[in-house]
Amino acid sequence: MISSPAASASPETTTFWTRHGIVPNLRWGFVALTVFMIGDGIESGFLSPYLDEHGFGSGQASLLWGVYGFVVAVAAWLSGALAEAFGPRRVMLAGFGIWVVLEIAFLVALAQGDFTFMLVSFGIRGLGYPLFSYGFLVWVALDTPEAVMGKAMGWYWAFFVLGLGVISSYYAGAVIPLFGEFATLASSLVFIVVGGTMMFVLVKARRQQPTDLATSMRSVLGAFTIVVERPKVGTGGIVRVINTLGFYAFVVFLSTFMIHDVGLSTPEWQTVWGTLTLSNIVANVVLGYVSDKIGRIRTVAWFGGLLCAVSTPAFYYVPKLLGPNFWAILVVGIVYGAALAGFVPLNAVMPALAPHRVGSALAILNLGAGVSQFMGPVVAGLVAPIGIAATLWVIAGLYVISIGLTYGLRTRDTDPVGSADLPSSSSPAHQPMTSRTREILVPKQERACEALPTIVLLHGMWHGGWAWERVAALLEVDGYPCVRVTLPGKDRAPGDLTFRGHCDHLVQVLADIPGDVVLVGHSYSGALLGEVGGALNVRAMVFVSAFCLEPGESVASVNDAKAGSQAGKDDIRQVGDYLVIDPEVARNAFYHDCTPDEATNAAGRLTPEHAGARVAIVSNAAWRSVPSHFVVCTLDRACTPEVQRMMAARVNSSTELESGHSPMLSMPEALVCTIAEFESERRRTTRQYPYPERAS
Repeated sequence: MISSPAASASPETTTFWTRHGIVPNLRWGFVALTVFMIGDGIESGFLSPYLDEHGFGSGQASLLWGVYGFVVAVAAWLSGALAEAFGPRRVMLAGFGIWVVLEIAFLVALAQGDFTFMLVSFGIRGLGYPLFSYGFLVWVALDTPEAVMGKAMGWYWAFFVLGLGVISSYYAGAVIPLFGEFATLASSLVFIVVGGTMMFVLVKARRQQPTDLATSMRSVLGAFTIVVERPKVGTGGIVRVINTLGFYAFVVFLSTFMIHDVGLSTPEWQTVWGTLTLSNIVANVVLGYVSDKIGRIRTVAWFGGLLCAVSTPAFYYVPKLLGPNFWAILVVGIVYGAALAGFVPLNAVMPALAPHRVGSALAILNLGAGVSQFMGPVVAGLVAPIGIAATLWVIAGLYVISIGLTYGLRTRDTDPVGSADLPSSSSPAHQPMTSRTREILVPKQERACEALPTIVLLHGMWHGGWAWERVAALLEVDGYPCVRVTLPGKDRAPGDLTFRGHCDHLVQVLADIPGDVVLVGHSYSGALLGEVGGALNVRAMVFVSAFCLEPGESVASVNDAKAGSQAGKDDIRQVGDYLVIDPEVARNAFYHDCTPDEATNAAGRLTPEHAGARVAIVSNAAWRSVPSHFVVCTLDRACTPEVQRMMAARVNSSTELESGHSPMLSMPEALVCTIAEFESERRRTTRQYPYPERAS
């Protein structure tokens, strides 16, 4: 029987929020983000004229903002990789501390009129908000179920813009007449402290062990190498640059054009600009839902690229035809603000382009946002030599280019809804069906109406794909296509022998299977399932006495800390960079319930394993969002049942088999029944409930 872990206190509430893209443990984080961004955005509307009034020339103000923008771009780039390496919570805490300390330093320098100190403190403070806000973006990407990722990203940007662009502006406008500009600037610290405190008190982080320095540095370097490993990630970054390039250019020249040339009053233009921002907030949420329905690529290309391309030149031609018609220009602003939100699904597309490098992929996305903010004023510089109309057409042309670039990102992984027409090897014509059937596994009517997923089988340490031979044969007889993976290893298969190399190998295997996949991992390979299983063609995962790890854990940390194995450390020898296990120890720990011949044969096929694989720290937990099942082997001597049950409680459901560590060898029929029963039940539940509740 399949059993489920204890339900949470409020399953209905949990399911409601999760279905709408806000996982319960991050719910207060969205509110905290808004409060924090209010504090960061207070200065944006009046700092430049305030500096001008106090003797700092426009050149100094431009230099101040230029240095700040450059630092923001760099911090935005690295925030994703740093969050992946050290955990989002730590990176956000660093951003919070930097913002508070450097803002105090900036206020002191401003009061003393020391521009050099102002430049240094304000520039370094630019590290603060990207580390905080984009660190939370990575947190959302890691914890949110894939099926509602578009909604989650829509909510993220809605809360972000609500604080940065709306409430902060209204607050500054109301408070400055009462207390003055300097006091209003200083009050930003209150919002920052409240928002940061809310984030760290009310938002519950997953338990995370310290990451070793080498792993952390590899994650940070991933922000540089990801565009080489996954060129489409670089393309997505370019699309993100184009997204808000026009918006930041408009900040420089459009208000002057509308007030001085068109003839709108300052309050009228402020109303247009504020309404543009409000329409963006609403569209962020709405288009997040739309993208999960019609496809993310389509949403970005047509709601984002096309509408921006149309509405951008309209800012010139509508007033040219109708004059200073406030309502007509307001409509253009509403359309453009909504169109900017059409690019929001990029935040869901980018992790799917590199599921094993989520933080690095988002680092490129964040870099695009920072470069866009930095390059907007550069594009605005075209107004002087070529004029307003030509500049707007240049921006519109970039939006048209973004449509083509966006479709270059289109795969089944990045857009499962919008790319249903892409070829799939899981269509009925590709299924190796035979006359033998087992009704409990694959009911006849089910086989007739839908294709079955490919079962990808992953072995444990020292083993190879050979360990799954009998299980794969039984599954294929029952209609399931199977792939037995042999991971890179000494005397086993070529390639990178480390944990990261194993992840990359699995990612490539998944990329070569366009249809749906169910991952089945044994022992060590459970760590790979958690790290890479977020790929969009992975529909479910089965852990067979496998390590279902939280971010920050390793196989060694869980097994050693819990005394999880009867095989002592002296039984596993390290020879150079490799771990070697004695065959007699293996027979006793891995195969004690197999026949003597089976045990001897299996022990003789074991190969050395790279030592780093056992101690590698995982950074993802795909089992939080992907339906997962744990097979507890109650006679296991390599990973004790107590340790297995602890990990089984993390996932959706579990089964117990009276088996040793290797049921694929000792009882393949029973294991096949368990795998297929879970998969059949998963498909039935998914058809009834589009967003089944996940274990949190």
